[in-house]
Amino acid sequence: MIDENKLADWALEVVVRANALGLVDLPCTYDDEQAGKLLLWYLSDLTPAEAAQAMCVRH
Repeated sequence: MIDENKLADWALEVVVRANALGLVDLPCTYDDEQAGKLLLWYLSDLTPAEAAQAMCVRH
């Protein structure tokens, strides 16, 4: 079972890091596809830094 609070904290850190890399402007929203990728990365045990880098690769 996914701890929703841990997932939310992790996703927040990813977005903050992605913002620092210039990938997103805050505040931001995600469509279903983007949210699904974040969930996949979370379940794959990527760190927030790795997930933010993966966002770079996507663009």
